[in-house]
Amino acid sequence: RMSTGQRMPGEQYLTYNAAKDLVIRATLPAQKTSQGRDSESVVFRHDPRLQWPSLQYYTREQVEAFYRDLHKSGLPVCLLRGEDGFPVDEWTRDSIKG
Repeated sequence: RMSTGQRMPGEQYLTYNAAKDLVIRATLPAQKTSQGRDSESVVFRHDPRLQWPSLQYYTREQVEAFYRDLHKSGLPVCLLRGEDGFPVDEWTRDSIKG
């Protein structure tokens, strides 16, 4: 998260409740050991597959072609867009304006 903040500066924040949910989902109670860990000890877990490189990358031209084809198709699309949070570059922001 720190390196992301350096690469994409902006007003990034996480609410207390969102952070709490992430921590609950990403931890497991620690096993009792001979050292007698207390009941609040936790072990962090993560899916190592999240660190794998993506199998597919798209150029901006490919993304623009996809948007054009989708628009021409007339198919209904549901796009959920946040008002603030993770910063995006100007091209991306302009591409998804309604």
